[in-house]
Amino acid sequence: MNTLKIFSICGVVYVGDLYEPLPAKLRGRVEFLVANTPYVPTEAIKLLPQDTRLHEPIVALDGGIDGLDIQRRVAEKASLWLAAGGHLLVETSEMQAHLTFEIFSQNGLIPQIRYNPEIDATIVIGTKPNPLNE
Repeated sequence: MNTLKIFSICGVVYVGDLYEPLPAKLRGRVEFLVANTPYVPTEAIKLLPQDTRLHEPIVALDGGIDGLDIQRRVAEKASLWLAAGGHLLVETSEMQAHLTFEIFSQNGLIPQIRYNPEIDATIVIGTKPNPLNE
């Protein structure tokens, strides 16, 4: 099970498989959706440092054959939950960023890639189009 935790001001937490536990009243109203998805290809897990393999649950590491299976699932339904102009943010590897960019684009999001050298992180941001701004 891939877990998505949503925290609100009231301290409510929804836990379950990606979007499944979310209340319907959130559909089309989410401004920012941040998904910390696994992005390590299954075969590359054995190449990770031993402390990572021993202390991280496999579900937090294994992103499938190319490492992007969960990102695909997140992007596929993101537009249902995002408000117009809302953003989906996903960390990925620098080598995979162009593939995540394509995944977002194929799912109707306007993608952009950002790199933060201070924390050595590559983020792909997908924005749901806002018809009022077109």
